[in-house]
Amino acid sequence: MHAHLNHGYFELSRLPNFKPKFAVFCGELADGYGFSKHWVNPQNDLFISPYMEGCVAAQKRGMPIGKTLASGPLLRKPFYSQEDFVDKEEIAKKFGLDPRLPIYLLGTGANGVNQHLPIIEALRVVDFDAQVVALCGKNQKTYEAVLEVSRSSRMKIMPLRQLDASSMVELLKIADWMLARPGAGLTTEAIVTGCPLIFDLSGGCMPQEKINLNFWKSRQGRVVSSSSPEDVTKIIQSKEPIPSLRIPVQTSPDLLLKALERLASETDDC
Repeated sequence: MHAHLNHGYFELSRLPNFKPKFAVFCGELADGYGFSKHWVNPQNDLFISPYMEGCVAAQKRGMPIGKTLASGPLLRKPFYSQEDFVDKEEIAKKFGLDPRLPIYLLGTGANGVNQHLPIIEALRVVDFDAQVVALCGKNQKTYEAVLEVSRSSRMKIMPLRQLDASSMVELLKIADWMLARPGAGLTTEAIVTGCPLIFDLSGGCMPQEKINLNFWKSRQGRVVSSSSPEDVTKIIQSKEPIPSLRIPVQTSPDLLLKALERLASETDDC
C-alpha cells in the first residue's frame, strides 16, 4: 500500500471477521524533512523500504523494529541484471550514437517535468563536442520541440519517447552522466546502474526530493547539482568528475517476495 492508503483504508479493512495483512512499501530512500509521517502506521503488519535508512526513518516515527524490512529497490526486471560488462560501442550504435563521444542524458520524471530546451540551448551555445539524449517520456510537446531543435544543431541531439526498461538500463550504463530531478525513481535507477548524476534543482527542491539528496550525500559524500542551464555548462567546463553511486541489487526481489509470502501465510485469531 501507498502512504495515501495507509491509515483510513487500513482501519476500514479491519472488519470483525476479516483482518487482511497490510504491508506498506515506501520508495523513499532516507530520512529528512520530506519523509511523511503518513508512511508510518505501527498497526500495519510490515513496513518495507529499499534501504535501511528508510526503515530507520520509520522506526523513529513509531514503527516497531520487527515490522520493518530493508528489501532492496523494487524495480522493473531488467534492472536486476548483474552483468558488469557493458559493450558501450554496441549499445551506442543501437541508439545511433557515436561511442567515441560523451553522452549526456537528460532525464524526465514520471510527471514529465524537465528543462530539456533551455539546457540544450545552453549546451549548443558553448558547442560541446558531445551528444545529448533527451528522455521525453509521454511528453509529446517536448519531444517534438527537441526534435525540431535537433534538425538545425551541429551537436547531435536525440529525443526519445517512453523507453522500455531494458533500453533505459543500457542508456544509464553508457551515459557519461544524467541530469535529473532528485526523485526517488530515477535516483534509484541511477544508483542501481552506477550512472553519474547531476541533480537538477532548477526552481527549487521539494521536501521529498531533499531526502534523496540526503541519501546520496550520506552514501557518496559528494552531490553535484545545478539550478540553471548555465550551471550545467560550468560543471562540464570544470572537467571535475561527476559522482556516481552504485549499490548492486539482488538478482531478483526475493527478499521482498518471500517476506510477503510469509506474511500471507500467517493467520490471526479473529
